Amino acid sequence: MSWRTVIVSNRCKLDLKLGYMMLAHPQMDTLFDFSGDGINTLVIEAPSFFRQFLQDISLQVSGLEGKAVLSQNNMPITFSKFAEVLDSFLSFEISKKSLVSKLQARLEAEALSERNYVRTMQLLGEVEQFIQGLSFELPCTAACDKISIGGVIRSAGIEILDDYGDDLERILDYMELTRELERDKLFVLVNLRSFYRDEEIAPFFRSILDHSLSVLLVDSVSKALLPLEKRVTVDADLCEF
Repeated sequence: MSWRTVIVSNRCKLDLKLGYMMLAHPQMDTLFDFSGDGINTLVIEAPSFFRQFLQDISLQVSGLEGKAVLSQNNMPITFSKFAEVLDSFLSFEISKKSLVSKLQARLEAEALSERNYVRTMQLLGEVEQFIQGLSFELPCTAACDKISIGGVIRSAGIEILDDYGDDLERILDYMELTRELERDKLFVLVNLRSFYRDEEIAPFFRSILDHSLSVLLVDSVSKALLPLEKRVTVDADLCEF
C-alpha cells in the first residue's frame, strides 16, 4: 500500500472520493465517473448508436458479453451484479420479485440473529405445537417437517408497500432499497426526462447526490441543462461534446 502526503495551504473542504464506479465505451471518448460531484447524463441523438449503447449494457446486465466496461477501483466489475437498467416509468414497480426475495433473506437473517434467535425458536415451537394440536381432531396422526423461519417468512406473502404519491420518490427509494438489500449499483435511467418536468427532475437530481447513488441518465432528446448536471452529447453525426 502506498501513502501520499497532502499539504493544505489554504482553508478548504477536503473530499476523498474512493471506490466510486466508472463507465467506459469504446465508441466514446468520455469516461463517466460516479464520484458524486454531479449527475451524469448522456444524450445520444443518433438513433442507431442510442439503440446500440443501451443494447450493449442491457445484454451485459443479463449476463452476456458487450463492449462497455464498468469498473471500480480500476478493476472491471460485472454489469450483471453491479448495474441495472430502468426504462419503464409509466408503471414503475418497487416491489419487484428479485428485491422481495432479498428482503425475505434479510428478514430471515434478522430473525436468526443473536438478538432475535430465542424468540424465533419459541415462535416456531408454538406453531409446531399448534399444528400437532389440530391433528387431535382428525381420525389420523398428522406429522409435519421441521418448520423453518425462512419457510414462514416466504409463506407470509411479504411485499414492499407501495403507497407513494410521487413517482420519482418511488424510483429513488427503489434505488436506495436495492443498494441496502443487494449492493451499490449503477442505475441507468432511459429517457426519464421525457416523463417528468424540469421542476420535478431538479430536486430528484439533488436527492440522488444527497444519497450518494450512482446514476446515469441516457436520453435520446436534448432538454434544458439543469443544475448539477454533467452532460455529454453524441449528435446525429456521432460527434461527441
